[in-house]
Amino acid sequence: MVWRVVFLAVAAAGVASSNPALDLLWCNATTRKQVMNVRTVLAFLHPIANNQESVENQDQRCCLPIHDTQISSTYFSLMDTGRICKQGQNMASEYLKSVFCAACRPTSNQYLSDAIDVAYFSQPTFKICRDLAVAAGPSQFADCGFVYVGDRQDTCKPSIAVAPNVVFPGCTQGQHICYGNDGLYSSAWYCSNSPCGVDTPAGFRDAPCSGDTCTDYFMFFNDNRGGKPIFFEGSAAEIVDPSQCPPSNPACCLPSDIPFSSDETM
Repeated sequence: MVWRVVFLAVAAAGVASSNPALDLLWCNATTRKQVMNVRTVLAFLHPIANNQESVENQDQRCCLPIHDTQISSTYFSLMDTGRICKQGQNMASEYLKSVFCAACRPTSNQYLSDAIDVAYFSQPTFKICRDLAVAAGPSQFADCGFVYVGDRQDTCKPSIAVAPNVVFPGCTQGQHICYGNDGLYSSAWYCSNSPCGVDTPAGFRDAPCSGDTCTDYFMFFNDNRGGKPIFFEGSAAEIVDPSQCPPSNPACCLPSDIPFSSDETM
């Protein structure tokens, strides 16, 4: 099922100003529609205890309950193998929720912009701050594992329990990060000493990796069956340090600022 999503831009005091060019880029990349100049505020009925993952953004731009439900269901599907991690007793799970709720942030349009590393990316990227990517990376879930879904949009495809370090191994500096069958049953990440060719992931240039692009968390957040932010499946994820953001968009990456409330229970 393909979800059509309507996001609300709330015109209210304290909300980050909107950049029309980025808004259009954001809407096009997510293949969703955005309703502008809506003067009402969306409020979710209940906190995370009732599977409302994005409640912390309820006073600004946020998702409709049906969109929040998709975020919640996708998150819990991924986390289904590890009860401890799923229940939030692993701090990394809270950071991962923040990534999955990225589309509901009032500043989400700032995170999708022209690539910083134009030598590696061929199109605009969704940017995640490095500290958040590390805190929510697959290595943080080694004791829990993931359920690798066949397809987020097709529940009929099989899902399997996986070890994160196996599915998202990371590569050596100078190798190519590829995504394809490589003789296996289903598509998977693999490292290659030669160009990926047809296995070049969407949004990447077929270039050797370096720094963050070689890491396990880079693979994870670029995987539409893994940690890619919901509704941004059409864009590559770029891991950056905030200091790399351009002066025109100084807050260009999704930060690790997670608000907590005392009544959040799983």
